[in-house]
Amino acid sequence: MDIKEKPKKAYQKVIEYEKDNRRIAYREIKNIGYDISSKGKNQIRHIEVKATSRETPHFRFLTEKEFITMTHDKHYYLYIVCNIDAKKPGVYEFNQNEILKRFKRVEPNYVISFSKDDFKKHKKRKV
Repeated sequence: MDIKEKPKKAYQKVIEYEKDNRRIAYREIKNIGYDISSKGKNQIRHIEVKATSRETPHFRFLTEKEFITMTHDKHYYLYIVCNIDAKKPGVYEFNQNEILKRFKRVEPNYVISFSKDDFKKHKKRKV
């Protein structure tokens, strides 16, 4: 799969995932620090989407804008779409609090380190 196609596929998978979980999601066009907005019953999510060909990533990078948005937005979520080249990629979701517990700054990005145990706690969801 072309490197430019991976984000598009990941956005589509996350929108499908949100729909499967009774939330309405749409792709943000403006550069606002996250990729997708989602609304469900009494719930709002601002979702940053990261895609990888790996089954379970060890860490992900955030840009400066993504990091600043995450630290100020209680509705912020990070969705990691794993195995993006497969027919049924998996989605891991982490909320703002889970991300804040794991971040550290590494110039020029921020790194969030997830252990294998973190992935055991979160169910891999097929999309």
